[in-house]
Amino acid sequence: QGRLIEAQDALDLLKGNEYLDFAGEVGDEMRQAERNEFEEKIRLAFNVEMYNYVHAVERARAVRQMLVKDQVINQGQDTAQQEDALRDHIQQMFETYSRQGPAEIPPAKENITRAQARVDALKKFSSPTVTLQYFVAKGKLYILLGSSKSLSLKEVKVDELVLQNAVRAFLDVVQNPSRDPLPKATELYQLLIQPVAADLQSLAAKTILISPDSFLKQVPFAALHSGKHYLIQKFNLALLTPSTLADVRQQTRKTYEIAAFGLSGAVNGFRALPGVKDELSNIVKHGRLGVFPGETHLDAAFTEETLRSTLAKHYSVLHIASHFVFHPGRDTDSFLILGDGKVLSINQLKQKQFDFSNTDLVVLSACDTARYGKNQNGIPVDGLANVLQTRGAKSIVATQWAIEDRSTSIFIPQFYRNLANHLPKIAALGNAQRDFIERDFKIASTRKASRGIRRELPVSNFKLNTKRPYAHPYFWAGFTLIGSIH
Repeated sequence: QGRLIEAQDALDLLKGNEYLDFAGEVGDEMRQAERNEFEEKIRLAFNVEMYNYVHAVERARAVRQMLVKDQVINQGQDTAQQEDALRDHIQQMFETYSRQGPAEIPPAKENITRAQARVDALKKFSSPTVTLQYFVAKGKLYILLGSSKSLSLKEVKVDELVLQNAVRAFLDVVQNPSRDPLPKATELYQLLIQPVAADLQSLAAKTILISPDSFLKQVPFAALHSGKHYLIQKFNLALLTPSTLADVRQQTRKTYEIAAFGLSGAVNGFRALPGVKDELSNIVKHGRLGVFPGETHLDAAFTEETLRSTLAKHYSVLHIASHFVFHPGRDTDSFLILGDGKVLSINQLKQKQFDFSNTDLVVLSACDTARYGKNQNGIPVDGLANVLQTRGAKSIVATQWAIEDRSTSIFIPQFYRNLANHLPKIAALGNAQRDFIERDFKIASTRKASRGIRRELPVSNFKLNTKRPYAHPYFWAGFTLIGSIH
């Protein structure tokens, strides 16, 4: 499996670069003069959480030197050119493996060492865990499945435009509660999950860590449907990032202390979010209400200064419920609305005074906080959640679209109640999603608001189940977990 192991290494580096294009640098204090730009991006991609400072640089240099030696990349190329070369190299390795199978030249010792480290990490998870790494190639989709037992490659023959259209059609229905999600969710399941379904069953997998590629980053995998069930009804799911496999020794916390911030009133043209007040009162303990001890900063008390000063108190959880506006690649124009009506941009959050390294969990209960997009040059960029991860946050719950205010005020407290029952974060989120699919709810009011820019949605004849009004993926599938899953 040498070719697969080498491809996995290159794929890790490629995803690392994409992950940091939007996040940028984390401060001059993290630099060393002798490192070039490419090495610095790779070091950041693999995070101090995963490798200590020295080993991260050694890993970046070792992999890069191997690629230079093999003439995959050369010293004179800029980062974008090196990433293009990496994509071509990965496709060539996958195609070679598809033709030759596992009977090929053994990989280099360094590749074996890194692959073994990943296998060892997967063995340490409490439930059977696999990784799915996707790579969109010319006329094909490759799915690299990793487990504690094996590494295998699946090739799906599909034109990139066909796949892109299937994703777009799927997103149209899962983000609109007046549309039937099942036909498009089943169609995309056949392309993304069915090719590995038998492997997942034979490995008795319970947890899937997903590393999507390109426009697949938009896909809420939880809402893919087999024809019998949603994917989240069978597996716990999280996005695979460098820190996900780094925390296998970390124990699930028994309790948390929470600092909660929220905006409930209408400000500067943004609609009121009445659910936010209920949400915060049901997660921060006061009397018989709430889940975890902590402090609440609502409306006028939610300012940039209070956020900075509260971060310095090292609460294990930071919760933010508000509006968020995302313009891919425009850091100054992508911002959170604060309770005092001012804005806090991504550009500001990148500054060193916003240090999330002592925060175990950040919950971004606002629209589009995990959304993928492209900047004005067509280069893929990630959103707010990934920025906060580069700023030190170990785990982040974020959203892929404009979430609905009322249902979110029910969903988020349920997630925290699951945490209070000593579940790991990935199971706490999965159980909340399964709860929305399978549980009967009584809706007390008909108010509707979204936590971001309001989008007009086309209406169809599809009717929600009145007993299970939140079973549609629109209400639960947009929430995703990034980083540490414990």
